Amino acid sequence: MAKAISAIIQARYSSYLFPGRSMVQVANKTIIDHIVFRIRQINNIKDIILATTDDPEDDALVTEARRLGILIYRGSKQDVIARLLGAASMCNLETFLKVNGNYPLFDPYLAKDMISEHIRGGFHFSYNEHFTGTVYGTGCYVVQKELLRQLDRKKLTSEQREAGLLCLHQDDAKYKVNKFSYRNPRPHYNVCFDNEKDLRLIEFIFKVLDHPYTEEIIDLLDNNPVLVGSNKYESVQEVGLEKLYLFPEKLVALSRRALSDNDKSYPITIELSLTDRCNFDCVWCSDKKLRTRTNCDMDFKVLQKLFQDLREGGTKGIVIEGGGEPTLYKKFADTVSLAHDMGFGVGLITNGSMKIKDEIVNKLEWIRISLDASTSEEQKNLKNTDSFEKVMSNIKKLCSERPTVGIGYVVTSQNVGNLESLILRLRDFGVEYIQFRPVIDHKMLETQIDLSYLKRYQNIKFSVIVDGMYQNVTEGNDNLPCIAHSFTSVIASNGNVYLCGRLNIHDWLEPIGNINTQAFKDIWLGKIRRDQAVMVFSPEFCKKNCPRCRLTKFNQLFNRLDKTMTRNFI
Repeated sequence: MAKAISAIIQARYSSYLFPGRSMVQVANKTIIDHIVFRIRQINNIKDIILATTDDPEDDALVTEARRLGILIYRGSKQDVIARLLGAASMCNLETFLKVNGNYPLFDPYLAKDMISEHIRGGFHFSYNEHFTGTVYGTGCYVVQKELLRQLDRKKLTSEQREAGLLCLHQDDAKYKVNKFSYRNPRPHYNVCFDNEKDLRLIEFIFKVLDHPYTEEIIDLLDNNPVLVGSNKYESVQEVGLEKLYLFPEKLVALSRRALSDNDKSYPITIELSLTDRCNFDCVWCSDKKLRTRTNCDMDFKVLQKLFQDLREGGTKGIVIEGGGEPTLYKKFADTVSLAHDMGFGVGLITNGSMKIKDEIVNKLEWIRISLDASTSEEQKNLKNTDSFEKVMSNIKKLCSERPTVGIGYVVTSQNVGNLESLILRLRDFGVEYIQFRPVIDHKMLETQIDLSYLKRYQNIKFSVIVDGMYQNVTEGNDNLPCIAHSFTSVIASNGNVYLCGRLNIHDWLEPIGNINTQAFKDIWLGKIRRDQAVMVFSPEFCKKNCPRCRLTKFNQLFNRLDKTMTRNFI
């Protein structure tokens, strides 16, 4: 006889995309009703418990649970760990199945197989929703109650407690984990109910399938590829080609220049390094060598003159970023305030380790946190620091403020272990996007992984941007002249101004000037910049010297436009 276990449905009314989704009717049943019906097809389930919150808005869920004849546990809205433990403690069984309350297509047959494997193998927790697992929206967890007890006794952050079982993945090396696979995975498919598009797809599946379980769902979607894309959202391209449309005056200036002359219009954006000091030690850091050459902080008085010059020249944005960690700069808050008050859009690229005062956060147009790790262990190995959950807490707080909050993620062979659980946590925080790009200049860390399946987690408020994984991998600027170099300029903490933020990895590249002794205008219109512009206009030079670069895609676009023969037609 199979070992008896309990089942927990984790559900609540609130959702930033579709409040009350668990109570929506599909095929004459509420979503909760569908889930309960499917759980009851598993023979060794003794009790089914609804784990919801003590918020009054969840009273309707409780009423529905009573109608369905299942147990109810109500607990903290923020502490999912304690809520699940409270629900599990209502039964004297040590193993429980956990199903999300927005999974009307949860597959009990795959759950049966995973439960048997979990018990036979003595695992701490098992799950089947991952790249080689079942379709997103049909999966579940099997967990030992003792594991929840251990988690509850730990000094977890509030963000970890709110993440519930997702936080297990951040420490999965400490547990005996069963990553249950499905023989015919479809990592790009999504039948989870998060939004209106999902609901329409789920309604259609119930309408056309008599037995809508994983195999039948896969057959339906395989034969109807339009359905696969019906609940997908396009990424907002924060670093895409379409942003050129926002700067028509720059495009006009580029079109008027001769190949032997440089574009005299100011950069759209200045990439500004305030300090060479950094509290992390990333193994792939492209600025590490540069920091050893400069190793200083920016002179704030010089910044005041610089910003006045840039404003008069027409620069739109200031990106405060590396060589080091910019929030360590003593005048960081003053720099943000100055740039904001002078009318610039101000962006910040940070490692997320330092808390930023609310009044400064509100002066930033966007913040991108260079996370680059999906677990604490990965962060230790790749960034030589143990502050993963501290950074996650800081990200959560930033998301409650005004600016656009995004995540930068350098993909290596050593930090792709738990991307799905990381993305779900970040999405729940309110992060607007995560941008993946390949590691550069460190071939030993490179990986050929295809991350496009992660787009199944996109919604109207959250984007997964993977374009950089294949757009930014061309070396030598694709044997093209670099027309796009004048979009931006890089200013190091010692005042050196560089024509290119990638070529400056070469020791022989001289700065085009220094703002400690020259006005930016004189540097930008000066002879050294003109000479270096001619240098990068040479395809032969770029082919020999240019490393992988995000500007290559813009140069490829200009090359296609130059070759267009029917210029008077769309």
